[in-house]
Amino acid sequence: MNMRPDTTISSIASDLISSSGIVSGEVLVQAHILANKNSLPFGRALVMSGHLGEGDLTSLLQASQMVKQGEITKEMAVPVLKKAITECLPFFSIIQKIDDSPRRKLADLLIESDVMSEGPINALIAQSEQSNLTLGRLLVLTETMTAKQLKAAIDILVLVRGKCISHAAAVRAFKIVWSSHATVLEALGKCNVVLNTAMPKVGELLCEASILSETEVLSAAEIGIEMNKPIGEVLFERGLVPPLVLKAALRLQSMVLNGKLNFAQAQELLRQAHSHQVPVEKVLEELGEFKKNIIDFLKRSRKITDKDLRSALESYPTFTDDLARALLASEAIDLKSLKVAVHCLNLVRTGTASMDQAIMVFHYCQRTGTSVKEARKELTWNSSLSEARHMANIAEVA
Repeated sequence: MNMRPDTTISSIASDLISSSGIVSGEVLVQAHILANKNSLPFGRALVMSGHLGEGDLTSLLQASQMVKQGEITKEMAVPVLKKAITECLPFFSIIQKIDDSPRRKLADLLIESDVMSEGPINALIAQSEQSNLTLGRLLVLTETMTAKQLKAAIDILVLVRGKCISHAAAVRAFKIVWSSHATVLEALGKCNVVLNTAMPKVGELLCEASILSETEVLSAAEIGIEMNKPIGEVLFERGLVPPLVLKAALRLQSMVLNGKLNFAQAQELLRQAHSHQVPVEKVLEELGEFKKNIIDFLKRSRKITDKDLRSALESYPTFTDDLARALLASEAIDLKSLKVAVHCLNLVRTGTASMDQAIMVFHYCQRTGTSVKEARKELTWNSSLSEARHMANIAEVA
């Protein structure tokens, strides 16, 4: 809130220095008498009486000017001024750091959305500095807001940083999120804001792949907002994710954005890269090989034919690099059958079953509708390969 136009710098300076407690009330009275007697500004009188230095006066005047112009509140100015004078630091250097902190982004979003007032926010900021926790984390721990609400606030601030939405739209949207428990997209829709294709989030990818917890992701995202850095850079600097895994997450994020993978596929690939500590390129190479093998498996199990493949590619030429996807699109195979085939082929990859046994399980699942796990329980693994082939043929005929 702006100060009244007729409020003088001297009166604001007097109020600020008094509230800071840096000098006693008696000294303030004497300074006022000296200022009135010699027609001096109040701050200059404090310097002449030896209670402030020239640098202190500069900080006091800077603080007073910013309060008068409504750039900061008195409540914000007092602790900064106190720090500047007691530690002999320029006022501007401290206030600029505060301007770039989550207090100026997350806290201001909460204040402007009428979710919290200045006083409680300042108290939590002081507590967060003492406990070395982010403001957002402290808000969740004190049950001031839920993790879901914090995530919504961070998502909205990321959109502001990326210039996808205006600050005014962010405030309106968060008001809706807070009052109605709507999602960010729903809230933005009510504000008549339409976003283009949503960018898959690296943090969400790492979280869903069980590499980071939701708390770690939210804290890193908030720090990224504070420092105006991508979350990946924050995660790297703080050693939360190995470089190999972070590189994999960024590569997979790009592939999801380009439509080469869906989010679930990227999540599983990232989990594998992390689990085996191998570059995502190697995982993708293995995936490409696996895709070829699954087509071979489907052909050997007589689920599809070469004619099915040709027809699928003629209808969907853009899926040349993903024949399974082409088969699904052409309805030559259904998704449930493909998932069973993948599960059966994984039995071969892990050495749990031979190819003939895997095909036998596949046919059994197709014929009975049971899961692979149930089929393995009901079928014996001790059959000879000839028996396995025989059963597979019987199942095919059936």
